[in-house]
Amino acid sequence: MQISVRHLSIPATLLILTIALLPRILREFSERAPILGMAAVAVAALLIAGCIFTVVRQYPNYFACFNSLGSGRPAYALATDSAGPA
Repeated sequence: MQISVRHLSIPATLLILTIALLPRILREFSERAPILGMAAVAVAALLIAGCIFTVVRQYPNYFACFNSLGSGRPAYALATDSAGPA
């Protein structure tokens, strides 16, 4: 089975659709348990700040799967062989 770089758009699309529900989920959680809701908002804010930090750190060479998970391997090695190292 060949999985190429073009398939990376599927998880990104699912992530965007999931994140779109986050404000509503946090609001309902805050109404039911205010203290835990504030903690959940704080955790979400920290995760969002971490994502922003990653984007700023990788700029202008931003392609997350190659930069953060690549471990220094060249991008062509990651994009051309879906089977991984032999």
